[in-house]
Amino acid sequence: MARIIKFGIGAVGIAATGLALVAAPAQAAAPADKAAVASPADCVGGANGFVDIPDTLRGTVQRRVDLSARVAVTLESGTVAGRQRGWGRIGGINGGVLEANNKVWMDVSQDGGRTWLQCGPFGGSTSGPLTTPAAYTTGDANRKFRACGTLAVEIKCTGWW
Repeated sequence: MARIIKFGIGAVGIAATGLALVAAPAQAAAPADKAAVASPADCVGGANGFVDIPDTLRGTVQRRVDLSARVAVTLESGTVAGRQRGWGRIGGINGGVLEANNKVWMDVSQDGGRTWLQCGPFGGSTSGPLTTPAAYTTGDANRKFRACGTLAVEIKCTGWW
């Protein structure tokens, strides 16, 4: 069964199988309705090499972007299931808590950030932190990650790592 996937700004493609990739500038924080939206099923439960992690997991912060004075998105890394991995996290800072409309996702690129798979978004009614599944890292300079999040209608992404 084919599914419709949006690419870049306004272009639409149809994918019968495989992963959705987005073509856009490397540091773009594309609005959710403009980015390729892969189903969260494309990166949970071990799909495509991702590993599910608890929302409480903390790692080394590689990149951070503040959505407000009270909520931040981080791209973190650490050893998960015996392998070095990266993941996205959204959480409160300075005493802040998440709201039901806050979401987090992670973009994984195989070509240095020109195209990527969007893992998520993940959200919920929790006031605690939320994480994405973790993806393995490599020494390949073209494999890059960034984390993105929403606070109400504003979307921000970390830089690529």
